Amino acid sequence: MALDTLLLFALTEFLLCLTPGPAVFVVVGTAMRRGVGAGWATGAGVTAGTAFYFALSALGVGALIVASHTLFTVLKWAGAAYLCYLGARMMWPLAVRFVRGWPPAAGPVAAPGADEPARPGAAAGRGLRAAFFKGFAVQLANPKTLMFFMALFPQFISPEGNIALQFSIMAVISAAMEMPILMIYALLAAASAARMKDKIMLWFEGAAGAVLVLIGGMIAMTRGH
Repeated sequence: MALDTLLLFALTEFLLCLTPGPAVFVVVGTAMRRGVGAGWATGAGVTAGTAFYFALSALGVGALIVASHTLFTVLKWAGAAYLCYLGARMMWPLAVRFVRGWPPAAGPVAAPGADEPARPGAAAGRGLRAAFFKGFAVQLANPKTLMFFMALFPQFISPEGNIALQFSIMAVISAAMEMPILMIYALLAAASAARMKDKIMLWFEGAAGAVLVLIGGMIAMTRGH
């Protein structure tokens, strides 16, 4: 793989990572609700999900999934449902405040079953693991991402070279681009939440949840693959 091709891929990946999507909204929402550590753990899960898609593409499994209409449709609906579920959970505290009226009580209302703030010890570790797997699941929730991998990244692959090695190099570059950007999003979100009034944070989180529901609906309504 030529150096100019690597640089072009790095630039493409950098611009893609800057674009807000489901992963960014989940990282921001988690960091606002549970702090920067949980936001970083969610971002690490997202990055792991991206690496998983790279592995599927390198092994050719992704092509089989895209070629199977039934399997792709099942994954599409499952992913859309999961994004809508996460979005609804983020919107729930705002909905509760509408029902109960303003001003809100001290501290935001947690969604049913929402993760509690991390505490020292084993509970903190479980909270970070839960945040990690949430990020991982969100990244896998959109099967259109797999199609994107299959369509775009082979354009940077040299057929004469070692395919697995080239995918591995691109995976490392992708992680080096994606994780720092998600960490910055989480840091800014956590810092903003610390300065926001409770009502403003509920509106912000509710809006992010609504975007996730909208994205999930758009995925579900997309025909074919």
